[in-house]
Amino acid sequence: MAKNSYPFPPAAMDENQAAFFCGNLDTSSFKKHIAPHVAAIKIGARKAYLTTSLQDYLNALAGRSSHDTGKPTNPLDNLL
Repeated sequence: MAKNSYPFPPAAMDENQAAFFCGNLDTSSFKKHIAPHVAAIKIGARKAYLTTSLQDYLNALAGRSSHDTGKPTNPLDNLL
């Protein structure tokens, strides 16, 4: 298996991996548009971004909650 090739995203990613996860962005676009809004964690001397935090931010940009399935809902269901 090639380095940085995973069958699933890792729990924490460096800037290059996080940029790719967020839509194959280049690192400078990730640093400008995404990184200021997502808390990084430190793992030793490394800075990393949690996959769940990135996914939550992307969902918020799309106007969806973290648990949104993407399926249309009937607004009347909220009254039940």
